[in-house]
Amino acid sequence: MTTQIIVAVIWVELYGFYRLLGTDKKIPKEQRQANYVYSLHVFLVMAAVCEVFGLKLFLLFPTVNEVVGIAGLVFGFMIVVLAKYQLSDRWSVDIVKRERYEIETSRLYVRVRHPIYLGQIIMAFMTAVALANYAIMVLAAILYFINNRRARREDEFFLQEARDGAKGLEGYEEYFRGTFRIVPFGKKRQP
Repeated sequence: MTTQIIVAVIWVELYGFYRLLGTDKKIPKEQRQANYVYSLHVFLVMAAVCEVFGLKLFLLFPTVNEVVGIAGLVFGFMIVVLAKYQLSDRWSVDIVKRERYEIETSRLYVRVRHPIYLGQIIMAFMTAVALANYAIMVLAAILYFINNRRARREDEFFLQEARDGAKGLEGYEEYFRGTFRIVPFGKKRQP
């Protein structure tokens, strides 16, 4: 019963934190609510926090995997929050066709086109590390493939829009060639 109460409190806190970041933006309330509670990573964070802190609150010497996992969770969460904050009102759950685009190419977006997905993936894998749970590791791998597919779909959309001459996407193909999709190492993909 205690775990369920902790999960409910964490849900409310995460939702409130996201809403706080979105209150000064010009996003309709319904869209903002849908945006902030859509992803699997929120569930994974709650599971890790409840397991590590909720059930082992008085543990004086946490294991290495718990320390590394929670540190990774916080790091991934910060990437997600900072990337969403950097996008401001341009962020949405799904692709939105606009009259004029403003593509973010600075700070977190210098090397990676989709740092929000990167943060979610880090959070998911670090949850599995913190809990030493193979089932969550499988869920994290599934989340990686889902996010990679979503990122590919977004890239294809923006490349097509750039080729069609959409306003604000004049340098997108060069940006695409010079950055990584999600993970900031490996082979850069050509359009």
